Amino acid sequence: IQQGIQQGIQQGIQQGIQQGIQQGIQQGLEQGFKQGQREAIKDNIVQILQVRFGLSHSLRRQLEARFEAIEDLMVLQRLVVEAVQAGSLDEFQALLDDLSPEKSSSKE
Repeated sequence: IQQGIQQGIQQGIQQGIQQGIQQGIQQGLEQGFKQGQREAIKDNIVQILQVRFGLSHSLRRQLEARFEAIEDLMVLQRLVVEAVQAGSLDEFQALLDDLSPEKSSSKE
């Protein structure tokens, strides 16, 4: 009986470890995919602004730093549309100011 209990415990531990590893891998892949999406969208926004308005190196770096703070895919997708539609770089930056995470959290 004791040996059967030990084997059951060992099998349970082994299955738990395997399930944990599988779940960890799946979550890691999902997080990696989402992070990759966010990075691609951020790069697209910068490229659109570069083509439309021309960006100095320092302004490009400033915008990239601001985009780093944005994790919400919906917000980033909206910024792509705004980058295409904005009449000027100032107009885009004003919208970016309105959407910045600092302002969102202070409104709550």
